[in-house]
Order: sequence, then structure tokens, then C-alpha cells
Amino acid sequence: MGEFSSFEEVSRRFVCGECIGEEYLRALIKGKEYHSCSYCESVSVTCISITELASHVEKAVREHFCRTSPEPDDYESALMRDRESSYEWERAGDPILTLVAEILGSEESVASDILEVLSDRFGTVHPGDPDEGEGEFSLDAHYEEKPVSLLYWSMEWLKLENALKYESRFSNPTVMSVLQSVFANLDTARSYRDGFAIVTAGPGSELTALYRGREFQSQDELYKALKSPLSELGPPPGRLARANRMNASGISVFYGAEDAHSALAEVRPVVGSKVAVAMFTIIRSLRLLDLRKLESVGCSGSVFDPAFTEEFERVQFLRTLTKRLTIPVMPNEKDREYLTTQAVADYLAGLEHPAIDGILFPSVQDGVGVNVALFHKASLVEPLIYPDDVRIEAALTEYDLDSAIECPEYSISIRPPSEKEKPVFDAQFFFQADYDNPDFPQSSVRRQPALKLELQSIEVHEITAVKVVSKSSKVRVFDRFELEKFKLADLSDDF
Repeated sequence: MGEFSSFEEVSRRFVCGECIGEEYLRALIKGKEYHSCSYCESVSVTCISITELASHVEKAVREHFCRTSPEPDDYESALMRDRESSYEWERAGDPILTLVAEILGSEESVASDILEVLSDRFGTVHPGDPDEGEGEFSLDAHYEEKPVSLLYWSMEWLKLENALKYESRFSNPTVMSVLQSVFANLDTARSYRDGFAIVTAGPGSELTALYRGREFQSQDELYKALKSPLSELGPPPGRLARANRMNASGISVFYGAEDAHSALAEVRPVVGSKVAVAMFTIIRSLRLLDLRKLESVGCSGSVFDPAFTEEFERVQFLRTLTKRLTIPVMPNEKDREYLTTQAVADYLAGLEHPAIDGILFPSVQDGVGVNVALFHKASLVEPLIYPDDVRIEAALTEYDLDSAIECPEYSISIRPPSEKEKPVFDAQFFFQADYDNPDFPQSSVRRQPALKLELQSIEVHEITAVKVVSKSSKVRVFDRFELEKFKLADLSDDF
């Protein structure tokens, strides 16, 4: 193994930091003595001996990886024997040589010499090993990541939930401590496949608009909404905001979706109702936490760092948060079950570094779409461009002259007022209008509009049917009473 002809020669080799790509080890090598590198032939550079490096590799492999079985299990063997099956068994994991080279960020020649040192050091095969003819660090061995325990973080999260439900809901140190730990380093959290978990929405980004729906169960309510589309189709003012998944009662946020279909589904309309769906353009740059990316977020630490295990467990728990925060909640359980998601939203909304304007999360209702909750600070819709004294009228039907029947026909008419209709300035009306503005006097910080209602986008959907998608499970019945009757009957026959 390696270029040297004997183990004694291999064990005397040194490797420099330039031959190791792993950052933690490179920093460690900088503090070592000067030698000539045996791999790149650099002279008088800080190096680590191959035997010392082998010890670091051995510790990392034992702590974070496990050797896989060289033989198929019973189920896999049965599949292989099945003539109708096309199953082909492959050993799980990666070859040890590939694994060591990968975690070191080195050429295979370095990994090969390390394995020769470890094979000599731990060459004894123990009874009960996956294959008694295969050593821990022999070239035939395959390894995969160890399953990580989420017990500690699950218990921490349960502590948070219980503190919110049964202790106190404001200024709770337990809740704050858990949230700070779970969401640490959120600005650097990154998915291996999809990039950073915090994404940008707005002009020049992939997400430039959101859709929002509202259900109406009477013609009068729908007429009022079309006559005042900004106030009726946008987020409600704080005094009317009801508690929901990402907001407590009295806190106005904007709930929307990436597409109109998801917005319609999230309303959960009843048959016979009507749903108005409108598009809101995002007019300034917003930073959103994409919960979907947390499902594949990577750990940026080093397997050679003693603190890596704790960080790796935290990141693995972070991957489960999407399901925890988007699990469907029954209507009669909302008051308590939404406490956790509301606390998470409040915490994220209050962060200064990194500043977050909202959350992207999978649609609970249609199962395929994406929902967006914009926090209060990013939920303000800009006023319509028309002067305050214009007349906005709405119509829900149109009279068909040919059939003499009124047909559904929805329209919004914007007209300038006549001279007689122009309002006289009223100081009381002026202050009342400011009071109704969510920014005054309710908000301590003046908000900047983040959304614009596109009037031409409004559509009215008449709900004629609701499709139910379900997963059925057969109920198994274990009738102990009937079983006892059969036993007694058998006994009587014997007599």
C-alpha cells in the first residue's frame, strides 16, 4: 500500500497542510513542526506525521461512521432468490478508502497509507464482527454515517412546548433559550442541494408576487370586498387579526401562496361559497426563511472537531422542524397547538442578525404548493394610486337582455366624483383614518410598504365541489370474547 515497500517506511511519512483539504486539520497542521512533505515534496513546511493523522482519522471514523454488513440480510436474500424479482444487492456505504480520502480532502495515496497504519494497529478480527475475515480498516470494508440520536433536542423542544402551554407565554426564559439554541447560525444554514435557507424575494428574484384568497358566504360580503379591495383582500388590521399558525391574536401578518391554486386551497372553502383570489406584487426586497431547505440543511463543522457531534445533532434536529411546524392542527386544538409556531414566528420576526421578513413553508392543505407568511413588519400593502375622493363601485351580476336573466359578472368601476360629491375636509375623519392605519398609533416602528395589490388580477371562484384526498387504513378487530367462546366450545366437545 502506498509507494513505500514496508510498513516501517510508511509510518515515517509526513504530510503538509497543502495536501489536506479539510479546514480543521489544516489549521491543526499549521502548529506542527517543520518537515519535508512526503507527498508533494515541499521542503521545510509544517507537517503532521502519518501515524498522528491516522489517529485523528480513526477517532472520526469510530465516532461518526459504522461498518456495513458484507452480506445481504434475510429479506434481501429472499429477494435475490425470487426468480420474478430483478433485485440486485449492493453493499451499503462507501469503501473505506473513498471515505477517508473524502473526509480528509486528500489524494487516495494519503488515505491509502493511513489505512495501512490503521490496519497494522487494529488488524485483529474479533468474533461477532460483520465479517470475521474483514478487518475494521481493510480495503474491503464499507462504512456509512451513524444514525444520530435526536433525544436531547427532542426533549428540549418538548420542554419549550410544555413551557408555552402550561407555564408562561411571555418573557419565558426556557422558550427563549431553546429557540436561540435551535436557530443558532441561521444565516449560514445551507442545504447541500438548494443553497442557503434564507432566500430573497421581490424585484429581480424568483419570487416576485404572492396570491391571497378570502372566502365569502354571502353576496353582501363579496360586494363589500370588491368595493374596498385593498382593505378586504389584504391582511386585516391588528384589531381584527385572529390567531393563526404564525401569528397571535391582534398581530396582523400577510398569509399568501406562490400560486393561486394553493391560495384557494388554504382558505378551505365550503361548497356554495365564493372565494376572491388576488395577486400582490412584492415591491421591495424581502428575506424569507425557507423551511423546506431546512429538511436538507448541512452541517458545516468538521468530523475531526470534538464539538462536531453536538452541532451535527442540532442540525439533524433542524431538519425535522419543517414537519413539526407545518403539521395539520384540528380546529378545536388551534388555541394550544399554535402556541409553538407562533412563538417561533415571533422569535424569527424579532431577529436583527440575520433579519428575516417572513417564512416560506409547504402548503398543509393541497400538499404540493408553497405558503408564505410575511411578518407584521413586511405585511403592509401600499395605498392605491387613486385620490381619496374617487368613487369605487362594484357589481356582482349582469342582466342578459336576450334571456332576461341575471348572470354572475364581477366588476370594479373606478370613477372620479362630481363636484357635488367631493368631500369637505374633516379633521375628525382625518385622525380616525390615521387611527385605522395599522401603523398609527398601534405600531412602534413605521413600516414601509412591501406589497402592491394588482386590481386586474382579482378572480372570483364559485365553489361547486370539494375534493377529499385520503389515505385509508383497515381497522383490525381482535375479539377476545369470541375467542374465549370458541375455546369453551372446544372443551365441551372433548368432554
